[in-house]
Amino acid sequence: VHAIDDKNWFSALHYAALVGNEETIGMLINEQNRMISNKPIDISNVSKLTPLHLASRQGHVNACTKLLMAGACPAAKSTDGNTAASLSFSPKRPELIQFFLHTTAFFVPGQDLQMIKACCMTDNVENLKFLISLNVNVNAVDQHGMNGLHFAAMYNASLCTTILLEANCSPNVSDSTTLSTPLHFAAKHGCVGIIQELLHYGADPHDLDKEGSTPFLNAVAEGHCGAVLELLRQNVYSTQSSC
Repeated sequence: VHAIDDKNWFSALHYAALVGNEETIGMLINEQNRMISNKPIDISNVSKLTPLHLASRQGHVNACTKLLMAGACPAAKSTDGNTAASLSFSPKRPELIQFFLHTTAFFVPGQDLQMIKACCMTDNVENLKFLISLNVNVNAVDQHGMNGLHFAAMYNASLCTTILLEANCSPNVSDSTTLSTPLHFAAKHGCVGIIQELLHYGADPHDLDKEGSTPFLNAVAEGHCGAVLELLRQNVYSTQSSC
């Protein structure tokens, strides 16, 4: 049961987790318990993916439960820094996200922004509220300096935008690549409702990005007349351009 496949560096338990075969998972775990005291429930391949990583990535809730109950470590990280929990945060698997959010063992510090981003991708307010109740850092940023509001604007997640702002997520953070704020993103993507919310919560419409453009000029450049008109209505436009 501990043999490793030469091609994928997967054990039998990896393959059972990959396809979500609960019966085989249970049989392998029992056999491991019988043969050795230090069971390799967290055996990993060359990419440091454990069976729990694979079950999570494939969306197998019951397989994840069985592995967890057998002592699988939810904090184990793959070579790219993902835990089993972070791999579950796909907009295509809302039921798995919900499972991990309500399984406290899966809540691993350091995954805050990745989980917030996943909520924004589908504008899932319930999951975001639950994350905030667990005291996630709503002002966490990624390697490019983007926070949750940048992603909310990117995916036009108007409901999540409001929740993040109510939780004191800063609307005036500039990313490190283009120096764009969430308001720049909202203007560039034509998200009128998000523009309204950001301005209501104190977003600075006069911030300049790396190219020296205000959010208004971003909206003009992308041809988003609704966003342009909203910024005109708020009297925060630049006189350098017109729609």
